[in-house]
Amino acid sequence: DRLIYSPHQKPNVRDDLISSVDVLPTLTETLGISCNYDMHGKSLFLPPQPSREVFAASLAPNPNLKGGLFYSDIHAVWHDVWKLSFNRAENSIALYRTDQDPGEQLNLADHHPEKVVKMKARLERYLQGEATP
Repeated sequence: DRLIYSPHQKPNVRDDLISSVDVLPTLTETLGISCNYDMHGKSLFLPPQPSREVFAASLAPNPNLKGGLFYSDIHAVWHDVWKLSFNRAENSIALYRTDQDPGEQLNLADHHPEKVVKMKARLERYLQGEATP
């Protein structure tokens, strides 16, 4: 049940948003290694960041490419209890409240248009390289 063990750190459980990009900064901190470049992630030993946004992309098979290559057409951003998913190929948006709908069955985009506009703008800035995770 542990992602990382360090005899110098007190065990804890987190309920804030984390991402796979947080693993490298956590490992470098644990091993005492300094990096001379900016990493997108945050060490999991730092205090939780309640207003953090996490970005992700889903890989989907492309039947037009040979050799089992993949491309990414579905992108998402999480903020607090909200997740916005944007399917570029279908130009569709889905908004979920993950604390009440962890299975992401109820698309709330039509009920919260202001949240969709704000989160989609943030996702677009990230995809254009203007925002960092």
